[in-house]
Amino acid sequence: MGKRQQQQACTDPLSMLKIETNLYSVMDEHQRAYAKSMRATPVTFCDAKSGTGKTTIAVMVGLEGLSKNECQKLIYVRYVDDRFLKEGFLPGNATPEEKERGLYQPFLDSLTELGISEYQYIQLRNNGHIELITDRAMRGTNIEDAFVIIDEAQNAREIEDMLLCITRVHTSNCRVVIIGHSGQQDNKKHWRSKRLDYNVFQAFAYHMSKKPWAVTCTLINDYRGEISRHADEIWTSLEEI
Repeated sequence: MGKRQQQQACTDPLSMLKIETNLYSVMDEHQRAYAKSMRATPVTFCDAKSGTGKTTIAVMVGLEGLSKNECQKLIYVRYVDDRFLKEGFLPGNATPEEKERGLYQPFLDSLTELGISEYQYIQLRNNGHIELITDRAMRGTNIEDAFVIIDEAQNAREIEDMLLCITRVHTSNCRVVIIGHSGQQDNKKHWRSKRLDYNVFQAFAYHMSKKPWAVTCTLINDYRGEISRHADEIWTSLEEI
């Protein structure tokens, strides 16, 4: 290792954290309201389709919190779905992050979009400032002084699955954003309210938003383009059929 690399290794990676902020200039009003809610409100739910920026904006706000010393850790929690369990884990001596890289790809893609290099990510992870885990690893954990992103929350199978994640978080010094798409469900067996036709994600958004410190946001625009938008409207054609 050269002298410059040694100096970098001894430096707190938070001091080197530079976030690409051009995203602000192209945000629509719904995205700006979403970002504002995550900064000001302990709990934010975001129910939106793919391509609306819900994960990238959440990662951006979490990184900003890290860089401003408003929290000490950014925790990304991903719900495991049936498709991943069917494929199984990768063999070999890879780290848990490498074995489950497909689960965490949305987070890693967001880092790239925000100008965070692979080297910075590894340093932040190794210093404990970034943690990537699945919902299955939440039992027994105690989360303090953290910005927590719970992604693909529509894939929570049972009420207890989301309880396990949310009840780990301390109210006094954490921010939590719970992301999902209520029109999507990747697990065949899951709880659903018969009266309101809500899944677990929607039920918790309804319940938690009864308090002034919990807000539900919706993003409207799909920025991946016409192919993505039209594919996401398949349900209208199925109704016609």
